[in-house]
Amino acid sequence: MAGKGGGAAGNGQALPQAPRPSFLRRLSTAVDRGISTFFYREASVVAAYPYATIVVTLLLAAACGSGLYFSMSMELDDVDLYTPRGAQSLKDIDYVLDTYGTPPLEDRVLAVSRRNWKRTNLLHDNEVAKKNLVEFMRVWETIANSSSSYNGENVTYESVCWRPLPVLPCKRESVLDAWNYDMEKLLADDDPIATLNKDIRDSYGRIIDKGLLLGGLKTYRNGEIKSAKGFQLVLSLMDNKEEIDGETYDPRTSAFDQHLVDILQGWEKSRLRPYVTNKHAVDRASDELIQKDIVKLATGYFIIVIYGAFILFRNSPAFNKSHLMLVSVVSILMAIVSAFGAVLWLGFDYNLVTATIPFLMFGLGTDDTFVIMGAYQQVDIDLPVAERVALVMGRAGSSIFVTSLTDCIAFIAGTYTSIAGIQTFCVFAAFGIFFDFLYQVTFFVAFVVLDGRREVRARNGASCAGFQCGCSQTNHDIERVVAQFDDPLGIVRKMTEKAPKLDTTFSFTENHVDAPIGVAMCRSPSATSQSSASCSEIQSSDSDDSARRPAPVQPKAAKVMQITISEATAKQIPGIPHSMSTGAPIWGNKIFGSGPYDPHKLPLRQKIVGTWLPNFTMHPLGQAVVVLLEVALMGAAVYGCTKLTMDLKYQEWFTPKGTWIYDGYRVEGKIFGGTRDQFDIFTKEAEEDYFYHQKELRRLGEATRNNPYVVSYPPVVDWYDGFMAWLPNSPHNASLVRGRAPDAPSFNNWVQEFLTTPAGRPYYGFVIMDDANERIISSRIEGYTKATAAHDAVSMVKSLRDMAGRVAGSLDAIAFGYNFVFYDGFAVVVEESVRNLLSAGLAIFLVTVVTLANVTASLAVLFMVALTEVVLLGTMYWAGITFNMVSAVNLILSVGIAVDYATHVAHSFLSVSGQPRERARGALDHIGGEVLAGAVTTWLAIAIMYFGEHYIFRVFFVMFLTTVSAAVWHGLVVLPILLTWIRPRAYSDGLSPAH
Repeated sequence: MAGKGGGAAGNGQALPQAPRPSFLRRLSTAVDRGISTFFYREASVVAAYPYATIVVTLLLAAACGSGLYFSMSMELDDVDLYTPRGAQSLKDIDYVLDTYGTPPLEDRVLAVSRRNWKRTNLLHDNEVAKKNLVEFMRVWETIANSSSSYNGENVTYESVCWRPLPVLPCKRESVLDAWNYDMEKLLADDDPIATLNKDIRDSYGRIIDKGLLLGGLKTYRNGEIKSAKGFQLVLSLMDNKEEIDGETYDPRTSAFDQHLVDILQGWEKSRLRPYVTNKHAVDRASDELIQKDIVKLATGYFIIVIYGAFILFRNSPAFNKSHLMLVSVVSILMAIVSAFGAVLWLGFDYNLVTATIPFLMFGLGTDDTFVIMGAYQQVDIDLPVAERVALVMGRAGSSIFVTSLTDCIAFIAGTYTSIAGIQTFCVFAAFGIFFDFLYQVTFFVAFVVLDGRREVRARNGASCAGFQCGCSQTNHDIERVVAQFDDPLGIVRKMTEKAPKLDTTFSFTENHVDAPIGVAMCRSPSATSQSSASCSEIQSSDSDDSARRPAPVQPKAAKVMQITISEATAKQIPGIPHSMSTGAPIWGNKIFGSGPYDPHKLPLRQKIVGTWLPNFTMHPLGQAVVVLLEVALMGAAVYGCTKLTMDLKYQEWFTPKGTWIYDGYRVEGKIFGGTRDQFDIFTKEAEEDYFYHQKELRRLGEATRNNPYVVSYPPVVDWYDGFMAWLPNSPHNASLVRGRAPDAPSFNNWVQEFLTTPAGRPYYGFVIMDDANERIISSRIEGYTKATAAHDAVSMVKSLRDMAGRVAGSLDAIAFGYNFVFYDGFAVVVEESVRNLLSAGLAIFLVTVVTLANVTASLAVLFMVALTEVVLLGTMYWAGITFNMVSAVNLILSVGIAVDYATHVAHSFLSVSGQPRERARGALDHIGGEVLAGAVTTWLAIAIMYFGEHYIFRVFFVMFLTTVSAAVWHGLVVLPILLTWIRPRAYSDGLSPAH
């Protein structure tokens, strides 16, 4: 008996007391057991009510998914998605739109030789020049005379062209201005080259720069034209924006742009090949390419299903689980519908950035399915279904809970960003992971329960592999199974030999649906006893659960032995000699091949990861090889990180190579100097009249022209320079004081007068007067910047803003261009990405500390995630991928993938006791096969993206492939080695039986 001080042994000696475990040790064990117990009980409830679980989850999916119908809204405006909240450009754009209205759009029509455009001189001589110019004039006439429609409204060039004033002509510029866009004048000109050598003025009388109109222009020393490789027509179009289906654009101008692309793309004349470069053309080509690649992505989903069915395949009608892959897919689709619907109910808008989230959910969802089914295969197959599924979820539920929670928290951490597109992506992803986890542990598990019952029926001999659709178990079915083997357990023959005089019969009966058929001897009441029939069970020794007992049957004779079939293979059965229990297993024949199926045979992936891999990595030589490979990998990755740059070539990357649009931008880049960004320097209302700020206005124009980022052609358009050049030739010449207006009223009146003259028309709209037309309240200077990469564009914006504030600070001058809103996004994308990665890393560590309840293991997981991210960043450089919004989203996405594999292995390592190397082997044997299967699923799915043409999908392919590969390497190879070195204690180590 127990005595004071803890008890004594029978010899009177005191037993040594187990040391009291530390608080953290007890906490870790309590957390692990608490999570396991919760999922054990949750699965027990699901097993008891599988149909109710299915109905409830379907209703939940329908309720959440209703948001797709009732609350669907899309945000496709690039400014709202990719410009940081509070960016300077957003403040500036509000001022510009309120003061000046929406500026015009520009369409550029380019024309080059149909033959070898890089070398052909379109102005070789007057005869060649005239033929080419006539065809270019026909291009213009086709544009001017064509029409399209929008909502039944006729849309023509005249109806969408931009005019500074309604009474002024449309703004356009080209070499055709030399003949006033008149074909007759051109045909009558016998020396068109001489005409081009003269000053060319636009419809407002302003001299046009020939370098803008003639591509690849070369001149003689005297300035006369030597050669030109292309013609350019610049059309200014209205941009009266409307919000339509989440996008903000002018629908009439968009209709005209699309029609312009259509007519010029099919141009069939013999000499010139025309192109159009505009944002609408790029957007249209990009959208078409995305739709084309989405079809390929759908093929990737199909590959996931096929491979998943292959992984779950077992070569036995009873044990095969391939059909559960379809249930997993339904579960994932329910999660997608629920997540998107719920987020829409919360007021977030759908956008194209979130289009990759279903792919993420398919990868993570199938991974959870493989973990659950992997645990299912490892639990004793002879247990009742309810008990078996509860044990499965006690083991697998905690593992997928830890990974799902870390994924979810990582994405929640990513919502703390000023870029709406990234924030929305993280919200959708977090909800998606939550619902995917929820439906995997409820909806999917309910079908696992039902399939477990089917498995029992199949093993008991039911036809149709145990499916109840039109099939039911019969005595004939069971007798047919028994007939396949020669006395499977040897029971009948041995019992008959031992008791030949017994009145024995051989019969079969249907057993309880939740357990396999057992073996029992039943004796009926004797003649002198009125007691009920008694049965002695004969069952496998691994369980004595009463739920497995077959229901006794009423015998037909005085002494009856009832024998049914047990699943136990070569196991000692209580009450029967061992020699009598060595019959053949009765799992049934294989689907393919001959002979009985062995359910205990390990699949190939488990042999690879659970046996062969640790045989190498747990050996000192193997560990040395792994360390060397990791050092080499990190060296290349770190070098790539130091070389990573920022860029986004929208026109080049978002249009398919070899297409007409892509070729047009190539022409523009080669012979027209590339796409230039227009910008303006705006001055605002000052306390004093603009008359007193003329020195700043002059210096502002000079500083703008001298800025290193501003091009000379097209020239800077400075209204003040034009005004000062007009004054000496104006009627007010005699009133000038040192070349300027004598006072503020004169200055303001003469500026207004200047803007109405031919010399001032080009500047109309550059000066804004107050409501009383008494003083200037705003003005602007127009210029163009050089075509630059994104990292240079950030510096360019900063340079222009600093210049404006420094030179004309008293006028509160600002520099603004419509592309600045995107450049402001570039300015913070690196900072935001690094901050998101760090916050996600911190969140991962905190969550894993709580769920793994082990600081050492949590640090190891975080270290693996960090190494994976370093590899990804380095690979971006080696693959030619730059830092931009597209790659930033993929970086956040990678965190959710990278943490999964490492957390699975770490959790399994902590769940296994023993020596470090034994624990590493046990962890890989337990979870490694399923982790590898999930990784291969993702590999196969993204492999189809190798053939994608759109920039988004090409980046997605490289970054996702790198993430999964690096995460598998660090999770299955590096982490087990690291864990054997740092030796985090197992949950059960050092605990007394009481604990």
